[in-house]
Amino acid sequence: MKEQAILILGAGRSSTALIHYLLKHAAPNRWTVTVGDFSMAAAVDRVNGHTSGRAIAFDITQKEASRAEIAKADVVVSLLPAHLHVQVAVLCLSEKKHLLTASYVSDEMKSLDAEAKLNGLLFLN
Repeated sequence: MKEQAILILGAGRSSTALIHYLLKHAAPNRWTVTVGDFSMAAAVDRVNGHTSGRAIAFDITQKEASRAEIAKADVVVSLLPAHLHVQVAVLCLSEKKHLLTASYVSDEMKSLDAEAKLNGLLFLN
């Protein structure tokens, strides 16, 4: 079975439980977990040296760097502020990546639904 790459965007306080869970279950499930945040220190803190984890600096306004990181993932989990989810979603669509967010479905996200379905992608808000 191929290793699956999970990209977590946002390393704020609400990310702790999810990141710890994914890292705890990473080895038996063959997952790699990359945590990206505007604050590299926060990402490093959340990964805490785990062998299946990787911390990166991530800034959604840096489109090409963001696209490159999203392209490496199988699934993206955005814990960024809700107003940034559409920017993440657009990149996930272009790179054909699944997306999970911790927000309600906005009208902007609804407008991406048909394209996500057409590409066989799960966009779960």
